[in-house]
Amino acid sequence: MSKTKVKVKTKRNNKIGIEGIGRLEAEIMSVVWSFEKSVTVREVYETMRKKKSIAYTTIMTVMNNLTEKKLLTQNRKSTAYIYKPTRSKEQVAKDLVSTVVDIILQGSVAPLASYFAKKK
Repeated sequence: MSKTKVKVKTKRNNKIGIEGIGRLEAEIMSVVWSFEKSVTVREVYETMRKKKSIAYTTIMTVMNNLTEKKLLTQNRKSTAYIYKPTRSKEQVAKDLVSTVVDIILQGSVAPLASYFAKKK
């Protein structure tokens, strides 16, 4: 008798975990926030391809991943899915910094304070 492995998808909570967001996810979120309205994959793609070569399907996949991470909502009612950020860029930044302080720096804010003090 063979054992079958079952993949269990776990739900992510609203706080960004240690995995955070990648560079491309951050770039896409920046584009989404810049629209200040709900957007389609096509709108994000058209904006991003002006700056670099990127596939439409890559944008679509990453936006779906951002939906799974609860950073975007996805409205499937129209032909083109409509995406909207769930939080402001300031809140996402706070969550990321909080994760770094709590987990990586084990509660010490000194290294970050030093970094920001040197930043102009």
